[in-house]
Amino acid sequence: MKITDSAKVILEQILDQENKNCITFFTQGEGCQTRLCMDCIVVTDAMQINGLYVDMSEETARLLEDITLDAEDGNLVITSMHSCGSSCSSCSGGCGGCQ
Repeated sequence: MKITDSAKVILEQILDQENKNCITFFTQGEGCQTRLCMDCIVVTDAMQINGLYVDMSEETARLLEDITLDAEDGNLVITSMHSCGSSCSSCSGGCGGCQ
């Protein structure tokens, strides 16, 4: 996962408002129904990405390794180096949920 400087500014504001020091990423669901979730927590130590404390499981880290968290027009956006398209193992790309 990569966090751009513009996304970092937004995340720092969120952490400050929540009085937390770490962004945690986790997933819910399976296959094409998998959703990426984010929350704010307090930690004493965690890995850092672009100077931000970030917490996630090894499985979530593998899912996010080609993901960039960026900002456009003041909103966080997620971009991927590739989409699962027809190689989605859960639905062969036919559900339209893999983009």
